Amino acid sequence: MLTFAGKRVLILDADGVLRRLPDGDTLEGIDSLESFLRDAEFSDVLVVAAGEWKRALRLQQIRALFSGYLRERFIGATPDIEATDRFRSHVEINAWLDAHPEIACGMVLESGYYWQQFPALECAVFVPPRAVLGLGELDAVRRIFRSERFGSVTAQ
Repeated sequence: MLTFAGKRVLILDADGVLRRLPDGDTLEGIDSLESFLRDAEFSDVLVVAAGEWKRALRLQQIRALFSGYLRERFIGATPDIEATDRFRSHVEINAWLDAHPEIACGMVLESGYYWQQFPALECAVFVPPRAVLGLGELDAVRRIFRSERFGSVTAQ
């Protein structure tokens, strides 16, 4: 079993972050995300797929969307959990976090304006509707990863 003790983890939803909703068909935000993940300050950040893309694609297929350098940093996906409401992804994210209490903190990057399912997650950045990942959102992600909460985490 993989252990993520003390690791920084980005839980990433592609829809509304990398792919524009409601009907975008290209991953417009992928270059911005790759640039962020290549930064030496964030070279230890691991990525977990969340949302609908992880239902449509296997982990190897998700990895193949990214450059070779970044592929192995995609360590898994949130579990598939049948939910009776529209917050299925949030239920799955909380389940993944509950199963990995050893991480330093999970940071979620998804579309929308707020965390809609309780328990609320402290570390979340939301891409506005009909947009894709941009500098404003990446600056917010940087601030969270640089925050006191992550201060004791170092690249290994």
